[in-house]
Amino acid sequence: MKLLILAAGSGTRLGDLTEFIPKSLVEINNKTILERQMNIFQKFQKNNVIVIAGPNKDKFSKFNVEIFEDLEYNKHEQLGSLISINRYFDEDVIVIFSDIIFDEKIFQDIINIKCDIGIALDKNWKKNYTNRTEHPISQADLVKIKNNRIIEIKKNLEDEDTSEFIGILKFSSIGWKTLIDTCRELQNNNQQFHSAKSFQKAFITDIIQEFIDSNRDVKPIFVEGSWLEIDTLQDLNIAKKKLKD
Repeated sequence: MKLLILAAGSGTRLGDLTEFIPKSLVEINNKTILERQMNIFQKFQKNNVIVIAGPNKDKFSKFNVEIFEDLEYNKHEQLGSLISINRYFDEDVIVIFSDIIFDEKIFQDIINIKCDIGIALDKNWKKNYTNRTEHPISQADLVKIKNNRIIEIKKNLEDEDTSEFIGILKFSSIGWKTLIDTCRELQNNNQQFHSAKSFQKAFITDIIQEFIDSNRDVKPIFVEGSWLEIDTLQDLNIAKKKLKD
């Protein structure tokens, strides 16, 4: 199993904390976000980790990870950073956003699922937005499901029965090849791409919607457990209070 951590973003919403270090190396109670993720991986003996890095990539050198440099991190968005690695893998691939913290139960739920393309979802997501005024519900990536199939993923879904995409995806080797090949076909598309102005400005939710519209099966992986996103200074303070170690 290959673990890819998307860490090329600049993390500007954390202010001075990320001026010289990547967001994933911000400390929460004396332990970085990356270390918290790695501690979960090691419980499952999953040490095959690649960090897709942008600015300050050298800061990852002391960790037991392979570092892949996204040389054009400032030209594209999240999806462009993911596919900049531009290689096939002959094993399952789990993609993890660098700013999320999750417990062992969630990771176990994800690795146990068999699918070509799957995304981790939280049905009980609204509780995570209590007192989270700097990152309101309007910024949540929401998913609508019908007959156990994902039919839409975007922000501001009006349907009451929604789940939130928590920032973890799973691909089989076939699913990963589908991702790379599809993105190669679309890379010169300068028209609006789902919720993005163009493919170059697309997020991962946009390619997921592309798969859905193309009738490719995207499996909902419903997880139960605790997880946090560290996007703002307010999120950081909330996490410091919630995390015991």
